[in-house]
Amino acid sequence: MKLSYVLIGLAIFAFILRPDLIPASLALALIAFGVVFGIFRDHLMK
Repeated sequence: MKLSYVLIGLAIFAFILRPDLIPASLALALIAFGVVFGIFRDHLMK
């Protein structure tokens, strides 16, 4: 869970510092969001 937040933070950091890497950081943010959503959904289903 915390690792996903770190990934999102890194994606935002890369988004701010490196505008030329927006596609990569956006993809990373989407993947991190998917992981967080999957963990949250699994937690609710149990």
